[in-house]
Amino acid sequence: MHTKTQRLMLQGGFILLGSLVVSSIGGWAHRATADDQPAPVTAPALLGELRALSQSLEATRGELAVARLQLERANAIIDYSTHYNIAADLAAAIYDVALSEGVDPGLAFRLVRTPGTGQSTGAARRRTGPAERLLDRDHEGVQAVSDGASAGNTSRTM
Repeated sequence: MHTKTQRLMLQGGFILLGSLVVSSIGGWAHRATADDQPAPVTAPALLGELRALSQSLEATRGELAVARLQLERANAIIDYSTHYNIAADLAAAIYDVALSEGVDPGLAFRLVRTPGTGQSTGAARRRTGPAERLLDRDHEGVQAVSDGASAGNTSRTM
């Protein structure tokens, strides 16, 4: 029975041996020698490479910005879902509809009644205002708002 240290040493030895074999085959196949000089770099090739790297950098920055926005949205939905004790898909629907209608999501969560239960998600539990009555007129809460917004009907907004 080998100890853990002996197994790790054996695995490390095999990895080292494998990397030496691969590097020697690669060098032999290309007939590379230690005194080989790299190909001279020309200005047009260098400019082309610089442009390609610049475009790649900008694309990566754009992807990073999109990923940050998606992370912020997910974190906000999780926070609202936890705070108001509602399902994440319902929190996502309220959040998305609020943003699409130009309403602060925090305000929307305080005004919306959850479908089926009739319970408010926030401060609207204590009072009934015109915005809440507008949302509740069909007694379908967020579903009525999201269906109206997706069908292009903006008569039911937050």
